[in-house]
Amino acid sequence: MTKRFNKLRLKGDDIKKKGIVYIGHLPKGFEEGELRKFFTQFGEVSKLRVSRSKKTARSKGYAFLEFQDKTVASIAAQTMDGYLMFGKKVECHVVDTPHKDMFKHGNREWNFVPNQMIFRNKKNSETESKTEEQMSERVKGLLQKEKERRIRLRELGIDYDFKGYQGVVDQYIADKPAFKTKAGAEASDKKKKSSKKSKK
Repeated sequence: MTKRFNKLRLKGDDIKKKGIVYIGHLPKGFEEGELRKFFTQFGEVSKLRVSRSKKTARSKGYAFLEFQDKTVASIAAQTMDGYLMFGKKVECHVVDTPHKDMFKHGNREWNFVPNQMIFRNKKNSETESKTEEQMSERVKGLLQKEKERRIRLRELGIDYDFKGYQGVVDQYIADKPAFKTKAGAEASDKKKKSSKKSKK
């Protein structure tokens, strides 16, 4: 990996001899393969990097290309600057003072990860790390809030019936016989406790 990264690093001779072009306002779907194929009509592309998000690997809409010759790079930049591509006006110019790590993570394959998947995995990991007591407390809190919401709607004279979280819990109890017996036992214990308190 370090050898590969060192190959992509820019050295003094590369900056003097070779030409680097910045390409901005790239259209969606126009990435490494398409860029390489398109710009090889001007000359040999030695290095290529599309700037991407570290989290999702989604393109940020700009890239850098290195040509073997500076004159080829300047011709490519002049030709493509202001070029209309898939409804986007491409911006191109030659980079005079490039950073040595400009092509870091270049010439590699990226696996796109959607934001929904990242969010879902994060939520699942948070849920899996919680204990049963914490989960039950969370469910109780949701049911209590929902109960208060129903009361407020009734007070406002709004006749609106919805299953909500209570419906999900009832369905879960109906589908799980073991949970049903446990819930029934807990309910009977609560009734016994309340009857004892009333007798006192």
